[in-house]
Amino acid sequence: PEFLMSARTEIILCKLFIYSFIMKKIVLILVLLTTNLTVCNNIKANALLREVIIIKPASQPGTVRQNRSLDYVPISAFYDNLTSSVYVSFDNNLGQVQIQVFNLSNCILTDYDVQYDETFFVIPIDDFGEYEISFTLSDGTKYIGYFAS
Repeated sequence: PEFLMSARTEIILCKLFIYSFIMKKIVLILVLLTTNLTVCNNIKANALLREVIIIKPASQPGTVRQNRSLDYVPISAFYDNLTSSVYVSFDNNLGQVQIQVFNLSNCILTDYDVQYDETFFVIPIDDFGEYEISFTLSDGTKYIGYFAS
């Protein structure tokens, strides 16, 4: 009887150890899954806060484009809803660049001049609405994009 009691006790302790081990693993897996979901939701939320502004060469009046290939645009920009700002970056030093931000909703035009050595520029956007942003390089090349705030 005493031998059976110690064998049963060992079996019970062994089962408790195994159950405890399994429960710890399950809790760890649940914590990792929850963390993963939280990180994914944060990434998705950040993606919704930023809107990439597609910038294209502005068409000149009276010209017809024959070439259907993609144009190289040395400017990239995105609108950040969290900071209500447009972040503009230039691939290289483009010289002096004139930036015009035109609010299509209330017809307000704002001008910015970017100096020779800047490759990154932040433009605060004060009002809600639809916007047109244009970039004029020192050689007269013009690029244009649209975004909403």
